[in-house]
Amino acid sequence: MPVTVTRRNVIFQPDASRVIARFFYNGEERGMELVQTILSMPEKQQREMLVQVLRDFSKRHRSISKVFEKNFHKLGSILEKISIDP
Repeated sequence: MPVTVTRRNVIFQPDASRVIARFFYNGEERGMELVQTILSMPEKQQREMLVQVLRDFSKRHRSISKVFEKNFHKLGSILEKISIDP
């Protein structure tokens, strides 16, 4: 059964106020690099970045801390491999 497609001059633009908080896992190697990069930052900078991320996301997601905690638990194998006790 053929499908007829009519093209329109409509362009969808992203809307930062409408996002979905979901776990993005780009592979074990990239995950380990990211964790190690964050751990190599001074503690003060880590805290400042965390506060900024929480501030940005909490406007759009009611329980963003719970989402982040759930995603953190998914990284257990990576943390184990780089000898970090969660």
